[in-house]
Parts: sequence; C-alpha cells; structure tokens
Amino acid sequence: MASRLAKLACRTDAAEQIKMQPARCVLEKWEADFDGWAFLTGSASEIEAVTAQYAVYVANTDAGLAHTDTILLIDRHGQLRSVFGMQTDPQTILDRIRQLVQ
Repeated sequence: MASRLAKLACRTDAAEQIKMQPARCVLEKWEADFDGWAFLTGSASEIEAVTAQYAVYVANTDAGLAHTDTILLIDRHGQLRSVFGMQTDPQTILDRIRQLVQ
C-alpha cells in the first residue's frame, strides 16, 4: 500500500519566508516522520488556485498564518475523497486510505 501513496505538505506563506524557513523546518517542531514526504510550495497564484480547488482557508493575519486545520485525502486524479479534522482517530484515516487503494 505504501508504494501507492504520496504524503505531501504544502507551505502557504510568502515566498520570502519559504526561502528562509522551508516547510520541513516548520514541521520538525512536531517531530514528524518525514520518510516518503514531499514538500510543496509555489507562487501566490499557484497556492491560491490549489487552496480554492480544495476549499482550504489561508490568510496572513497580525497573529501569523491562519489556515484550515484539516487532513485532505486526495486521489491520484486530484479528486478530494475525504476530509479529516486534526482530532480524527488515525485508524479512521488509515481505514479510508485502505478503501481507496484497493
């Protein structure tokens, strides 16, 4: 199953900050396991197109970056298949992934 999955993280803040602090550095504070991950970014217009496509809220605020806290399960065709809150039981997410890769 692992060979049929891609784990992606998308960095959404300003291009200048991306150069100074890559997404990997941001996620390291959560001691994430990075095996098999790809870190994505792009221009403001590219990011806006992707966030609009998947109804993800992103905004720069006085307090920092505000964004939707969700895990999106997207199939190989770019179709959004499931949306999970950050408090979702990992087994629930894994079960849904298994359904999709059968």
